[in-house]
Amino acid sequence: MAVRPFHLAVIKTLLSFEAVGDTDETATFVLGQVGALPVVTRIGVELAAVFLAGLTLVTRGAWFPRLSAERREATVRQWDNLGLLPSRLYLRLMRSLTLFAAFDPGPERPPERAVQ
Repeated sequence: MAVRPFHLAVIKTLLSFEAVGDTDETATFVLGQVGALPVVTRIGVELAAVFLAGLTLVTRGAWFPRLSAERREATVRQWDNLGLLPSRLYLRLMRSLTLFAAFDPGPERPPERAVQ
């Protein structure tokens, strides 16, 4: 996945809002689910990530994963308030998957690859 570091930074930032402990397991689950999306949907998600990465580079002067934790949190809040469809849908997907993975009480995770 070409935008994997960006996705990882977004996941860890969203987890910091919820004060969740195990970020590596959650990140692995979320990345697996994004990878299991149908190709057309996955391309849309990755294009939204590229758009937000470029927007961050222009507005913050640095690549999102290289920002400090405080600046990443402020940037995610900015994306949430932008009102642009790509940022809203991307954050909704990532937030939903992250919260599902972080608070899933079951010992086993669903399979990483969806049956097609």
